[in-house]
Amino acid sequence: MRIGAFVGTFSNRTDVPIDPVENVLPAVQEIVGHNHIIEMFADPGLDAGIVRGFIEQYSQSETDSEIKLTRVTYSTDQSVPWQRLVACKELLHVLDQPENRVSERTDIDSLIEKIRLPPEMYNHQTDGQHAFNDRLGVAYAAAVLFPLAARNLLVPEFEAGKITVSTIVDLIGMPAPYVAMVLNPQWLEIHSALVKLK
Repeated sequence: MRIGAFVGTFSNRTDVPIDPVENVLPAVQEIVGHNHIIEMFADPGLDAGIVRGFIEQYSQSETDSEIKLTRVTYSTDQSVPWQRLVACKELLHVLDQPENRVSERTDIDSLIEKIRLPPEMYNHQTDGQHAFNDRLGVAYAAAVLFPLAARNLLVPEFEAGKITVSTIVDLIGMPAPYVAMVLNPQWLEIHSALVKLK
């Protein structure tokens, strides 16, 4: 299943918060099958100021089949909303196409340097496909954690001033900048594009 279609499976949910471990992990696991083991690891020693989370993937050939192991690691040195967003984003990378994955240490180091830049310093022409995919992963994670149906229920209350971004952060469990991104009217167009991407 392509990642856009996977995100679409969460679009009609209103039962928030969506939990990366309780809700997203089983859905991803169902897609990749029983020969793919996925572990989630909250690391208190990982400095979120350097990298908020990462994914490692391994494979081992058995007699007639290949066993894959994926380990998603995210830092606990960040707020719970950030932990949830990062865990979800890294978990969704399991669905990336192999050509969109980074495997060489020098490529990983280069990617970390590029994705740590503030948005005003992004160079979409020179940063490359891996940096683009990593940044896009945050939008996918936001779409999963704050489903379109839940957003559509909350927007009228938000626009009427009955609830705030902070209230929605507490309800959804996602960092305020990403809650605000999903509340933005342009999100409908962005979400539509996300679910159509491969």
